[in-house]
Amino acid sequence: MERPTRHEQAQAILQLKGARLASRIIGRHARTASDYEEAFNLELVDLISEITTPAALLALGRNVVGPADGLYVLDDGDTYRVYLQDRGDIRSAVSGASFEEARTAAVECILRLGGLPYRPPG
Repeated sequence: MERPTRHEQAQAILQLKGARLASRIIGRHARTASDYEEAFNLELVDLISEITTPAALLALGRNVVGPADGLYVLDDGDTYRVYLQDRGDIRSAVSGASFEEARTAAVECILRLGGLPYRPPG
């Protein structure tokens, strides 16, 4: 299979479809970090650069506090709160973050939420 562009790889990861894409690229079930390194050629900056506006940041997760598990991205006016909720427990919380800090935190949370045993270099 022809390798998708870095933009397409980043989009798949941000949409929680990274595992499926990696498996398709390498032709077998991607399980380990080395499988993902073989499949992807993107860098962390590629994921972060996909989030260009506050609206794009907010669209990555839930924006109202609630009981559901998943990624929460909350706009607190001039700052953002980003956290991953799992079975009612809050993990990877960042509050009072600027847009740049919040989108980096959101990408880190998405990598964890997607279950990828991989962190792009950069």
